[in-house]
Formats: sequence, structure tokens, C-alpha cells
Amino acid sequence: MLLTTSIYAQQAFKLKVSGEVGTPLELSLQDLTKLPRKNAALTDRDGKVHQYTGVPVYAILQKAGVTLGGELRGANLSKYLLVKCADGYEVLLSLAEIDNSFTDRRLFLRIRLNSSRWKPQKVR
Repeated sequence: MLLTTSIYAQQAFKLKVSGEVGTPLELSLQDLTKLPRKNAALTDRDGKVHQYTGVPVYAILQKAGVTLGGELRGANLSKYLLVKCADGYEVLLSLAEIDNSFTDRRLFLRIRLNSSRWKPQKVR
């Protein structure tokens, strides 16, 4: 399964979920704001606390029909999420690293920082 973001000069932000999913998705920033949101207060390296608001990646994966929860057993444990960003950054996570039944860590896609809405930027 693949979670990608695309930003082009003439197009709006799109988050794509594809691969071994029940329902491939292509979500706009507006679509993301309609999904459940979570807040987190995180401290940066300088000790300053920032307030983040984001959409749980788990909720996005559920919407796409990804194998999670009770179905994430046996051979399904080898399934993973590959995140590819428009700037070339990539990260690979096993689904168990994201699944709420395996971990208490929560991964979310930030849409606000300190009450400022995230604005996609053109990637060169």
C-alpha cells in the first residue's frame, strides 16, 4: 500500500492511498478536514511547545479498507505502508506500527500547527 502526496503548481494538494487497499483514495485538503481529528502538544528541540492538529493515519487507512485490527495477523503482518512525499522524502512503516491494537503510539497527518492551517507549498 502506498500513501503519497502530490503538489503541483497548477493543481491542489492530493493525498493518494493505493496498492493493496479495498478502496483506493485520492483526498484533497478539504476532504481531510472532514475526517476525525486529533490534537497533540509536542515540544521541539528548543523546548518550545507547539499545538498540532491532524488526521490519524489509522483513520485514513480504515477509510481505504486496509487490513487492520483483528485481520492483521499471520501473513498480513508483513504488510506495510510506504509514504512518498512530493519533496522526495520516503518512509516505510509496518501496519503493526500504526495499528491501534498493536501500539499506543499515534501517527497523524498534520493539518494545523499553532492554529495555522497547513498550506501546501510548491515542490521544486
